[in-house]
Amino acid sequence: MKRLLITVGLVLAPAFALGGGHADVYLSLPERPEMAVVQPGVQVVVGQDDEVFYMNHHYWLRRDGAWYHARHHSDPFVYAEHHLVPAVLVSLSLGQYSHYHSHAAYDGDGVYYDYGHHRSGGCGGHGR
Repeated sequence: MKRLLITVGLVLAPAFALGGGHADVYLSLPERPEMAVVQPGVQVVVGQDDEVFYMNHHYWLRRDGAWYHARHHSDPFVYAEHHLVPAVLVSLSLGQYSHYHSHAAYDGDGVYYDYGHHRSGGCGGHGR
C-alpha cells in the first residue's frame, strides 16, 4: 500500500506542479449555455456565479485570481498560465461578469449582443 501511494504521488506531483497547485475545475453548465457578446470577439455565459467567457474557440474561467480554459463547455477547465490568457480578458474588471444577465437583442440562436455590461439586478447606471 505504501508503495502504491508513493507511485501515485510520483505520477501526480509533476502534473500538480505544472499547474501551480491548481486542480482542474468542473462546472455544470447547460448543454447549450446562453451567451452574450460583451465586446467584439468576447462572449460571456449568462447567469453564472463564475465569470465564464468564450473567446478564440475556448471557454475561459476566472476564479479566485486564476484563469482556467476548456475547449468545450462540458470539459474540465484546466489551469492556464497568465501569459496564455488573452489580454482582452485579463483587462476586464474583476467580477464585472459574474451573475451576468443580458438586456440586449437576442439572435434566436442562444447569443445576445450586449455591449452595455449589465449584471443581475437591473440595467440602471451601466451605460447604454
